[in-house]
Amino acid sequence: MAKKTSTNKKTAWNHDDLQKTIEDLQKKLKEQEDIAKRAQSDYLHLKIDMDALVTRTQQQQQTQKIDTLIQVWKLLLPVVWQFKVTIWSMNKETQESQLWKALTLMYQKMLEWLKQLHIYPIDSQVWDEPDVAKHMPLWTQEAPKKSLAWKILAEVESGYIYKHESVETVIIPAKIIVWV
Repeated sequence: MAKKTSTNKKTAWNHDDLQKTIEDLQKKLKEQEDIAKRAQSDYLHLKIDMDALVTRTQQQQQTQKIDTLIQVWKLLLPVVWQFKVTIWSMNKETQESQLWKALTLMYQKMLEWLKQLHIYPIDSQVWDEPDVAKHMPLWTQEAPKKSLAWKILAEVESGYIYKHESVETVIIPAKIIVWV
């Protein structure tokens, strides 16, 4: 009968060598954990910075969009006012004509576009106090009574304001006459 020989060599570890190996492995594990923590911290800082950049960029784009809209409508709103004046100034005979109907239709369509763009006429009610941010007094008239002082006498030209969400910007102030 043949004797079985073992091909496995057993390495004898002494206690000190095992302790040193364990300490080295724990040290390497600690270094790897520190690297992972730093990487996680760096990732979180980068994510926060990226989120802030995206938010700032979106806000800048929104502001730029509103500014562009306002610049374009600053040029077009006097045309809307001219339509209004033209329609008001037509006599009764011309109000029956196709021209008057076409101008009125165009004026109404322009007002609808303005609403869709969140642009509204500034409310300039006679006898109300003017809002210096929204009204531009063109001239004054002496008030017959003290109670009428610093009240709107008449609107000379409509003003327009952009109102959407928390943004409110005067595009063109309303031109008014004020009692003093």
